[in-house]
Amino acid sequence: MSRFDENTAQARAIAMLAAGADLGFTPAAEDAPAALALAARLMDCRVACAAAVSAAVELQPAAAMVLRQLGKPVGVVATLLLGEDQRSALISGAFDGLAPRADRLCGPRDTPSIYYIWGVAGESRAAKWAAMELCRRFRYGALADLTAFTRVATADGRRAAVTRLGFVPAGRTDDNLLISPPAVERRAA
Repeated sequence: MSRFDENTAQARAIAMLAAGADLGFTPAAEDAPAALALAARLMDCRVACAAAVSAAVELQPAAAMVLRQLGKPVGVVATLLLGEDQRSALISGAFDGLAPRADRLCGPRDTPSIYYIWGVAGESRAAKWAAMELCRRFRYGALADLTAFTRVATADGRRAAVTRLGFVPAGRTDDNLLISPPAVERRAA
């Protein structure tokens, strides 16, 4: 089929890359280990290894996007496109965010129905703003018609997810898993 389908993971990745371009975000490349170290330090938690990120980026070029200043990573936004079959794995905790299996991620021709905010971090006030703005552009633009999930690592992350991106607890109130149903209309920041 030669017709371009705007709902495929490939088309979504193109839209995601475009959403981040004018903010200065580009796909994670050889500096992925430095970007991961930054995210782990700022979120104060374990993050996926470079091999897991590389495997995800191979399938989904916008899975890990990096903001650089003076050639070094200062911000990271990592987002995975998933099929409906992953909803129960996310809710039950069976989805492994530290080492997501490639066969659980949408391939270029698959149609995602869910996206998972894998990690968001910014070193400076400007980098934090840019990272949250990119997440907002995904939520209310490029990925607005998808259900979003995230596991928050910090109180600031929870507050931003709830107030800026429309997330609510996905299950128990003591759980760090949040969900945001599809955003039908754009919302002002």
